[in-house]
Amino acid sequence: MNVSIRLLQANELAIADHVFRLAFGTFVGLPEPTEFYGDAAYIEVAMHRPNEPAYNRPDVFALDDWR
Repeated sequence: MNVSIRLLQANELAIADHVFRLAFGTFVGLPEPTEFYGDAAYIEVAMHRPNEPAYNRPDVFALDDWR
């Protein structure tokens, strides 16, 4: 199996949001896991931060730095 780790592209935000909600909603035991976090745009907000040094390095593979 080949695994590629890279920064998210803008066209992948919807899929990343779905995976995030499904994973955490399942973890906390929600009857509808994809409704986790309501209508909040957690993944998009993390993706659209200003161009800070940590987000411009090719070796950084994070959705959010938890600030």
